[in-house]
Amino acid sequence: MFHIVSQVLVRRIKIAIYILLVTIWAPKVVVAGDATINWKLDKVTNGVEFYHALQDCGGKNVVFLMLKNKNKFQVKITWQEVFSTQEGPGIKGYSGKKSIELASGELKETSCTNPRNKKLIILPEQVQPTYIASISNFSYSDITVSEKL
Repeated sequence: MFHIVSQVLVRRIKIAIYILLVTIWAPKVVVAGDATINWKLDKVTNGVEFYHALQDCGGKNVVFLMLKNKNKFQVKITWQEVFSTQEGPGIKGYSGKKSIELASGELKETSCTNPRNKKLIILPEQVQPTYIASISNFSYSDITVSEKL
């Protein structure tokens, strides 16, 4: 009887150690919430705050975007993305101007593996079609904010 109990106990200890090791050494690919993201306020235009964060995602630098509409009404926002990469500073994103409609409040992206809003994440291959960019800096340009009627 004692032998059977000790085997069960040893098996449970092995399982607990395995779970602990997997938890410690499992790769962390998904960014988990704001605690790991260092948001930088880039600009404020007509009641909308524009933030960005450079973040490692599986060994690549990605740019997360966050927009905060402080107005009491819905707005239409357009902007151009500008990057610094291995090719130099001031590189405009080849996808041109982006636009989004935003009610009062905040909209952001914090996942590079399962993005909810693909306009708010920029992957290195989206900067220029001729190379995979190593993004070192980001800024918004040509911003327009208008009330959505």
